[in-house]
Amino acid sequence: MSEQKAAKPSTGRIAYFDNAKGLLIFLVVLGHLISYMAANDSHLLFSVNAWIYSFHMPMFIFISGIFSSKAYTKEKGFRGENVIFYMALCLIFRLLAHFIDLAFGLDVSFNFFKQGSAPWYLFVMAIYTLCTPLFARVKPSVMLSILLIASVASGFWITYDTRALFACGKLFSYAPIFAAGYYIGIGKAGEFHDKVFALKHANVLRVLAVLAFFGAIVVFYLMPDSYASAIRRMSTGWNEFDVMGKALHGSAAAFIVARLLVYVQTAVWALIFLLGIPQRRSFLTTWGERSLQVYILHMLVIYSLDRIAFNDMMLAYTHWWLLSPFIVAIILTAILAAPKFLQTWTNALKSLCKKAVRKQS
Repeated sequence: MSEQKAAKPSTGRIAYFDNAKGLLIFLVVLGHLISYMAANDSHLLFSVNAWIYSFHMPMFIFISGIFSSKAYTKEKGFRGENVIFYMALCLIFRLLAHFIDLAFGLDVSFNFFKQGSAPWYLFVMAIYTLCTPLFARVKPSVMLSILLIASVASGFWITYDTRALFACGKLFSYAPIFAAGYYIGIGKAGEFHDKVFALKHANVLRVLAVLAFFGAIVVFYLMPDSYASAIRRMSTGWNEFDVMGKALHGSAAAFIVARLLVYVQTAVWALIFLLGIPQRRSFLTTWGERSLQVYILHMLVIYSLDRIAFNDMMLAYTHWWLLSPFIVAIILTAILAAPKFLQTWTNALKSLCKKAVRKQS
């Protein structure tokens, strides 16, 4: 990939991938705001929310897998500090959310091993990173086959009541997607990018990708709510048979097909993303570079607003507030991505984790 266009000279980061993360973190914020602001009260909000959840976290996991190819190399071995870093961030996130609950007088218990809300991403990333030495030693075709079988099978023994324990529902569901990103790696993703954008009609492909990306919103808007809801749930990783089986009339075969179709859907979205994401630096690049701080802080903001029933107050004032997520998501993402010192803090935490690992070794 052309470093002159795509990389930030001072850091060596690739703007192309940061742009992808920037768009995805914005959609994460928008999706959570829509969910918080009663998406079921508006068909438009419901459709946009179903569209977002059909791909945003699978794509985040896929891109995270691409960058995790550096977690283990034969030359440098395993970078264990990344595991500690993700776990530390997950613990900090959970503690901050717990303190918010306590501040508002809620009597809630704290169980770090039950990951049923936003920090689950950090938790599963730690587990996936821990598995990268194993991924490196097993042929991609073999590992992906094993993970696909394990993922589908897990839907039968993981239930609604047990899925949050160690985030096992999402852990198994997204494992093949992470592994696919890991095996592709930055090098192959960059090669694909260069070959496609060197084609004679590359711009036409980019336009078609963008049209397909936003055109999918129309598809979700027109399809029956039951279908949109099923696609949303299957794509979130919370898709156990004891829940989804009811919509599939108890058919195990239909459930297996539906689980497998999620991976086909993710592959299509990955292709659209790789084709449609801009290469040059923009505000999306900054959002992508600081996606972790946006991810953590936006949920703390939403938790706080939820505890004071802010949304209900605004809806009582005007029903137009239902459309506010589209504006609020832009403002909130921009504000939370702005402070550079927060990225410095996360980098300091990562350095601390690296020193701890080196001391142990």
